[in-house]
Amino acid sequence: MWVNKNFMQRLQFFSKFGRAGNWLLLANVMTGSTFAFIIPVMSYFFLDQKGDGLNARPIDFLIYLVAITFFGTLCNQFMGRMADKGHSSKWIYIFSMACSAIATLLYANIESVYLIFVVGIVFVSLGSAAVPQILTVSRQYADQANIDVNQFNSVLRASFAAGWVIGSSFSYELIARTGFSGAFYGSSIVSVLAIIVALYALPNYHKSKEHRTNGKPDFVPLGFWLLMGVMIIGNVANSLYMLSIPLIITNELLLPESLPGKLFAIVAFLEIPFMLYSAKLAIRFNRYHLVMVSFLMGLIFYLGIYFATQSWQFMVLQIFNAAFIGIYAGLGISIVQDQLPKFVGFTSTMYTNSLRIGSTLGAVGIFVVGEFFTYQAAVLAALACMLLCLIGLILLQASPTQKSV
Repeated sequence: MWVNKNFMQRLQFFSKFGRAGNWLLLANVMTGSTFAFIIPVMSYFFLDQKGDGLNARPIDFLIYLVAITFFGTLCNQFMGRMADKGHSSKWIYIFSMACSAIATLLYANIESVYLIFVVGIVFVSLGSAAVPQILTVSRQYADQANIDVNQFNSVLRASFAAGWVIGSSFSYELIARTGFSGAFYGSSIVSVLAIIVALYALPNYHKSKEHRTNGKPDFVPLGFWLLMGVMIIGNVANSLYMLSIPLIITNELLLPESLPGKLFAIVAFLEIPFMLYSAKLAIRFNRYHLVMVSFLMGLIFYLGIYFATQSWQFMVLQIFNAAFIGIYAGLGISIVQDQLPKFVGFTSTMYTNSLRIGSTLGAVGIFVVGEFFTYQAAVLAALACMLLCLIGLILLQASPTQKSV
């Protein structure tokens, strides 16, 4: 009887973060999967000429990307402010996931580029707030449960990455079997499942009147904006690489077309242990110094990619890419949130917006590079971004008002 009870306890509390923490991890996996079903395939959906895609112009996709980034950033900021004013981040998350489900249902049944624009600006922009809001709920839970924030955030980030791997893999499989509508319906289903989990299992926090704010800090230190600049530039580098490497491999080096997919799978697999281990290292070492190390790994990676010419070289270099992304993403959310601990909604939203803005700037950079240079020039641009990130963190640590945490 004792064995059975102990076994049931292990099933119920499969991590040290508590029952609600486990449900939050699952919600993060689902959230990552929801967006991974659609984000990696949207360029394919817009530009596909052979299947059931839109057969649109490249400029149409660029306009779409810039539009949803702009309006998504506005929506994220507004909802982050609502959370800091005392509104429930859980219910904002549920609303955003519902908008995401509506968007993908409409995508599955729309053939007009202009209608896609409208759906994206309205529903995708509102749906994008789901990511910062689930991060806000998670941070609120970590503070309430008095668990290690660095470790919990790193595991959350790893669970989101795992969801991304799952969603993107199923997405392309569904496209191959059923067309783009299959991927969009898949995203809708996962969104609904995430809403069910949120309704019945996620904690719900409301700020008391004395702890509520006006939704935005009266004073944001210069160090915070410098840190956000570093976060954006780091994401620009990653976006430049991800968008350019398939073209470098297939068009410029004439290597196998299957190689980019293998590289993405390798780094997605390897970055998760780096995320988890970075939290343990953060107990002993300065987190900013660890992020600096991640940028050094990025420097080595992009320098190696620029000179690589063979498949095995690209594969080996993914170890450095995984170290860069794993540490940078695993600790990044914690150091951003700790800059303004009373405004978790604001800081979580700013962190998520840095991902969106960086990715979009990287996409714009690829269009410029493709027009005037070779795509390998994008790797040099990513290398320059790493140097800027290192300089930015050094300046941040040198500031007399900046705590080394």
